[in-house]
Order: sequence, then C-alpha cells, then structure tokens
Amino acid sequence: MADAKVEPQVDCESHPSENGDDNVLVSKKEGTAADVRDMHRMGKRQETRRNFRHLTILGFTMVILSTWEAQLATAVFGLSNGGTAGLVWGYFVVFILFGFVVASMAEMASM
Repeated sequence: MADAKVEPQVDCESHPSENGDDNVLVSKKEGTAADVRDMHRMGKRQETRRNFRHLTILGFTMVILSTWEAQLATAVFGLSNGGTAGLVWGYFVVFILFGFVVASMAEMASM
C-alpha cells in the first residue's frame, strides 16, 4: 500500500467576482479566479506566488538585457580555445538546445 497515490487538497469552489470576471485576484498565492479554476482542472495545487511586482519584473529584464555584455566578456575564452569555428558551432548548438528551454517555459506559461 506504499504506492498509493495521494490526491492534492484543492479548493474546488468557484471564485468569480460579483460581475463574473475571472481576472480578479483571489489571493497573492493563488492568483486570479481563472488561475484557481485552471489549477483545479489540472488537479494541481498552487505552490508559489505568481504575481510579480514591478521591481521584480524590472530586475528580470535587467538580467536578460545584460547577457550581451557577459557574452562579449566570455567570448575571449572561446576564441582562444576553439577559435572562430568553435564559437560558431557552439552558437548553433546552444541556439537549438535553448529552443527546448523556451518551449518548456512556454508550456508552463500556458498552464
């Protein structure tokens, strides 16, 4: 009986607003009423907070925008060890493999 599947405890009541809008914040952790309904539909329980503040979003975009600077600083090692051909093939491999990361993030965002 050790392999018994435990179902998550999910609040299954509907959380629409007074005017029936699903884009109303239920709580900081659960998100909007549509989020609660979708998580219940998938049989999942919300674990983390998905409502980000402006400062959090700004910090994330700064990290993304500064990647070109880090790329220029680390290209020196690639040029000295693998040369131009190593960098070009490395870019192709990373481009293809990063596509899988983007696809999985898009799948998680569509939930």
